[in-house]
Amino acid sequence: MVNLRGKIYGLDLYDDTLRVATLIAAPGTISIDSLSEIPFNQLRREFFDSGAELYFSVPDDEAVVRRLRLPDDLTLDPEKLALFEFAACLPEDSLNYYLETYRINGERRHLAVAYHRSLVQRRIEQWENLIARPSGFRLRSLALAEGYRRFCRRDGGEVICLINIDSSQTFLVFVNHDAVVSTVALNLQLPDEADSIALKSALIDIAASVRYQNALIFNDGFTAPLSLAVLSGQRANLSLSQELASILRTNVVLPTILNNLLPENQTVSGCQFLVSLGLTTVSA
Repeated sequence: MVNLRGKIYGLDLYDDTLRVATLIAAPGTISIDSLSEIPFNQLRREFFDSGAELYFSVPDDEAVVRRLRLPDDLTLDPEKLALFEFAACLPEDSLNYYLETYRINGERRHLAVAYHRSLVQRRIEQWENLIARPSGFRLRSLALAEGYRRFCRRDGGEVICLINIDSSQTFLVFVNHDAVVSTVALNLQLPDEADSIALKSALIDIAASVRYQNALIFNDGFTAPLSLAVLSGQRANLSLSQELASILRTNVVLPTILNNLLPENQTVSGCQFLVSLGLTTVSA
């Protein structure tokens, strides 16, 4: 049987705005149908096709993320061992969470994520009341990395850092050969560009966080130098990327969505839609 999946929606809610990526999926091919922003108070059920798949993002500060290094015992199942070790370090009973692990480049290292069931269930009910029952969800940082991997022109070497800056959320994702090795949410809001002194101070803090997290993954065995940073999110622009590059002393670029995946006569930078796009690939 051939499964014609049709439309897939990726919903990324930030503050009072919803970023929506709509993907058309058919056997052997994908294409972006539309990228749009909708004020949350204007959201209507009729904006979306009934029966389509729908995936939503979970903010990084609503989940527990750990990097695990497993014992070199080939007799043990690495996936089960990763879940066991991760469950042992959670602040509550593991039954209170949705758990998932990702193997990092075939090594006995895993990135593990725990989503609190009560918070996720609340979001599921919210989307069901507004649009339809969701098909699944993903952490914002992991969706960002997947959006960059699947939809953007690729730059950089072995280790890159994705920096997402919205009005009220900033997070970092370190990627090694397409695998996410570290993700961290920063307790930082970027000041308005009119306040140049405060803005410069915030960018210095972001750069310091990038260096610190890079040192942590270096100590964990990912020793290739940071070759590139990719700036995305609501606040991303060329001026900000250039200023951050001068502080970080690393090339900082804006993401560019591959033209062959975009609708005809439409071009976007991709800065604001990587999370939404990554969500459309949750079940791929």
